[in-house]
Amino acid sequence: MKIARETYYREYLRYRTFIGVICLCITFAFLSGQMWNHIRRPPLNVFNQHTRETKYIHRSPRRQYLGESYVVFASYAAITIGFILINEFLPSNTVQRKAKKKISAPKWSFYVNKNTLLVYFGLVMSVAFFLLMSSMLCSKNRKYSYCVGSF
Repeated sequence: MKIARETYYREYLRYRTFIGVICLCITFAFLSGQMWNHIRRPPLNVFNQHTRETKYIHRSPRRQYLGESYVVFASYAAITIGFILINEFLPSNTVQRKAKKKISAPKWSFYVNKNTLLVYFGLVMSVAFFLLMSSMLCSKNRKYSYCVGSF
């Protein structure tokens, strides 16, 4: 019985990445307000017939449309993916020193490593989606002092 249980746990831990993605999705669902939207059943968006505009984000901090929770969910996921890219592809000091010795590009050429591009992409992605979240917070909470722009 003990051997079977250990085998089960080994099989369970084999798919750590998949289990981590599932845990992140559950966390994002709770953080973005999906559970509250499941209880309240708000509309996806609101269409104003006089101005002919569609609003996905409610101006009140006490209300949230379904479309807004999807935007928040996607923003949390993008920020997390950006941090994962930075963490996974940023070289450590020892690896960077060895790489500098091996790669000898001419001084006039512009050589950029694939890992460096992924780190910059992760940084830009994290900052851009964090600014999106900040602007959504500013549009909902007027007293928030760190407003970058209006959504």
